[in-house]
Formats: sequence, structure tokens, C-alpha cells
Amino acid sequence: MAGLIIIKADGTSERRPLETVPDHVMLHDLVGGYIELVPHWNHVTVDGKVQRCAVFCDENGKVNGRPINKIATGLWYSAINGIVEDYLVGDIVIVWGNKAFISRL
Repeated sequence: MAGLIIIKADGTSERRPLETVPDHVMLHDLVGGYIELVPHWNHVTVDGKVQRCAVFCDENGKVNGRPINKIATGLWYSAINGIVEDYLVGDIVIVWGNKAFISRL
């Protein structure tokens, strides 16, 4: 099983199941710009189970003045034990699944 979670900067979120690995066009549309992999964030808890993941944001989000995504930033800090002094902006996409699925991103 695999899926994606969209965490919007306005605090809302959406979860979708995935049958196939999302392509760059889909990820671009979801984050609203050129995609960038969020560093060091490689696991997320879904339905009480820790899953492998890859997380994407808009590469130019800060330059373009997108609002801070407080929820995604908090989840990122928790996932990496707060080892970076940075923050996430705009809509964030978490793609989760097993190791083989995530390795195809």
C-alpha cells in the first residue's frame, strides 16, 4: 500500500491512495512549482505505522513569498529530531510506501 499526503500552508491536509509512483508533473502541480526533495525526512507515521517516505516542496517557495507551513515544518522537525534550522513554506507533499516504491521516485 502507498499514498500521498498533501499538507497545505493553510493548515488543511488531504490524503490520497496511490497505485503508481507519482511523476514530476503531478508533484509539480501539487506543490505549485518546481519540486525539491525535503532533506533528511524519510519516514512518516500513517495509521499508527511508520512508513518510508519522500517529501517534496516548491523549490522557489521562499523566493516567491509562499506562507510558512507550520504543520509540515513541525512534522519535519519531529522526523529529523530538529537537526536543521530551516522551515518549510507552501504546500508540502509526502509520498509514502514501501522501500521499493519510494526508491522509484
